[in-house]
Amino acid sequence: MVDIDSPLSAIVGGRTVKPLDRAFGIRAVGDLLRHYPRRLAERGELTDLGSLRVDDEVTVLAEVRRCTRHEFGRPGRSRPAANMRLEVEVGDARGALQLVFFGPRQAWREKDLQPGTLGLFSGKVGEFRGRRQLSHPDYLILSSTEMLEQEADVFANRLIPVYPASSQIRSWAIANAVALVLDALDPIADPVPVEVRARHALMDLNSAIRAMHQPDDRDQWFAARRRLKWDEALLVQLVLAQRRTRAAANPATPRPPRAGGVLDAFDARLPFTLTAGQREVGAVLSEEIAAAHPMHR
Repeated sequence: MVDIDSPLSAIVGGRTVKPLDRAFGIRAVGDLLRHYPRRLAERGELTDLGSLRVDDEVTVLAEVRRCTRHEFGRPGRSRPAANMRLEVEVGDARGALQLVFFGPRQAWREKDLQPGTLGLFSGKVGEFRGRRQLSHPDYLILSSTEMLEQEADVFANRLIPVYPASSQIRSWAIANAVALVLDALDPIADPVPVEVRARHALMDLNSAIRAMHQPDDRDQWFAARRRLKWDEALLVQLVLAQRRTRAAANPATPRPPRAGGVLDAFDARLPFTLTAGQREVGAVLSEEIAAAHPMHR
C-alpha cells in the first residue's frame, strides 16, 4: 500500500531521492506530488529563449539548428586526440541559445545533436561574448524513432511537465519519479465532501493530483490547478477560523466606552474634525474592546 505519507525511498531509487531531498526537502510521496510543474510544454511548442536570464537554472524545449566541432592543438604520444570544443545552437523563432561541450570525449554528442533534433536542455544560463549559453548542459532528446507507431503518436501529442529543478536533479528526472509514484499510488481520499465539490464545480482530489502531473490536455491541467488552489485557500481560512475560535475562548477585561471618559477628552482636544471614516473606525474599535474576549487586531 502506497499513500501520500509513504517514504519516497520505498518507490524511487536513492540516486533520485537524495538530490530531491537536498534540493527541495522532498522525502515522502506527498512531498513529491506537491512539487507541481511550473508549466507544460508541447513537442510542437518551443520555449521563448528570449526570456532567459543569466545565472538562471533553466530547462528549455528547443530545436537544434547547427552542431559544429572545433579542434585545436596537435595530437602526440601524450595526447592521442586533439582538443575539441563542440558548439551547438538551439533555438526557436524568437531567440537562440548556445550549448558548449569541451574535450575530445564529447565528440559522440554530434550524433545526438543533429540539426532538426528536438530536446529538453537543462543548465545554468551563462554569457560569452554577448551570447547566452549553457556549458555542458544535461539534455533529453525527444525522439520516437525506436517506438511503435501507436506509441509514437501518443508521445508526439503528450504534454511535457517542466518542474522546478536544480543542477542536482533535472526536470525529466523529477517527471520520471512522479510517474513511478503515480503508478504505485493508491487512490487519495478526498476530505472535501461530494456536495461541496459539486457546488463549486471542483475535481476530486485524486484526479486533480494526477491531472496536475499527467494531464490529457491543458483544460484538464487548469481544472486541476483550480482545485488545488481552492484547497490552499480553504486551508488558510480554516486556520484563521481556528485562531478566531481559540481567541474567543480566552477571557479579556471588557473596556466599554464611557461618556465623559478619556476617549471623549482626547477627541475634544483634536485640532481638527474627525472624518466619517475615522468615526467609523473608532466605533468598530470601541465595540471590539468592549467585548469579553481579545480583539483581532
